[in-house]
Amino acid sequence: MNAPAACHFETRFPADSVDFLCSSDLTHLVCGAYLLDSEKQEKRGLLYHFAVHENEERIVLEEIENPIETSAILDVHWEPSSQQSDHRRLALATQTGIFIYDLPHPERTSTLRQLHQCTIDPDRMCLQLGWSPIAPTNRLITSQSAGFVSIVEVTPTGMRVDSTWAGHEYEAWCCAFDTHHPDICYSGADDAKLACWDLRIPCTHGGLSAEELDELDEAQKERVTQGGATRTPAWANTRSHEAGLTAIAPHPFREHLLATGSYDECVRLFDTRAPRQPLEQFHAPGGAWRLRWAPTEAFSEVMRGPAGPPGDMLLCGCTKGGVLGLSVGAPVTDRFPLDHAAAVPPRGEGRQQDASGPEGRPGVSALWGHDGHQSMVYGIDWCLLPGREPRPVVASCSFYDKCLHLWRPTPTAPSR
Repeated sequence: MNAPAACHFETRFPADSVDFLCSSDLTHLVCGAYLLDSEKQEKRGLLYHFAVHENEERIVLEEIENPIETSAILDVHWEPSSQQSDHRRLALATQTGIFIYDLPHPERTSTLRQLHQCTIDPDRMCLQLGWSPIAPTNRLITSQSAGFVSIVEVTPTGMRVDSTWAGHEYEAWCCAFDTHHPDICYSGADDAKLACWDLRIPCTHGGLSAEELDELDEAQKERVTQGGATRTPAWANTRSHEAGLTAIAPHPFREHLLATGSYDECVRLFDTRAPRQPLEQFHAPGGAWRLRWAPTEAFSEVMRGPAGPPGDMLLCGCTKGGVLGLSVGAPVTDRFPLDHAAAVPPRGEGRQQDASGPEGRPGVSALWGHDGHQSMVYGIDWCLLPGREPRPVVASCSFYDKCLHLWRPTPTAPSR
């Protein structure tokens, strides 16, 4: 099941995040990294920008520009779509806030230029971020240290913090917008809480709305707002995860299907209409730090390979356990038809211990993996390189050995 690295690149700083941007002519890859300077007691970041292509069946990784020096980078994401076909934006979650870069002409080997920078709170690190996948993609969610969550509006002239609230008791490692509902988002943290937020529910300060807050004098307002804003979650699950949450991944084309990763070494699948308990869980050795669904059915088919069982593919970065390609099969996906017409499952039909269908098909199985990293895997992503026959490639990076690997999945018989 293990796939060897087709090429590797040594980063100057420990690497923690990767993200592909595919165009019809060129595939871009960015890699974020950071280093703790023990002498100065500060974190410094580097952003790497590559072009990825094939040369006689070999994967070639070409640096487009010198690494960009930034604040310590914790996460990187290209915007999922753009109203401007000749531009694409890149967002960075860093120790000091959010950076936005612009890439003109993605079909060429053009260089990044910084557009905006936003500091949400100088005492809090942005640990993860995500773009709203529903056009226009002008909103970001970011989860931060000390359990805070923020929504940031991105405009042509800058960024504006729309709202910030205390969503968790401890570090909020993961967050994501829902892929079907623009006002729904999720967060998870070291308090083992998975929270769903409806942005139509306003934040309050000490139980007061924004309008009531405006009626107070400055001294009263300062006392009330000292503890930060709060927002009532649409729902929260505090019992399913046995340790902190590290990854949240709403399914891109099956409404209500949500995957989570945790330090407790389990990937869980939830129906967001009945989120009290998971539908299924799968052992992810080392803990699932990042999760990525295949963006389309066709993408899943290529990633499964000709011998793979039917199912939607889910990429899992397992820190100490390397990388796994998981197939989520019909016992789970049959509940979430592509026409989004599934009824809410009756109460009590939540979790299936084995999630096996009438023919004993597993709900989740591992088809392939990569254990070539010598330290903890944090960043993962995958893409299809353009060509007459699109070829799958996976990027993964590990922290302490400062390595970026590109490799091809090699599907085998599924394993539980």
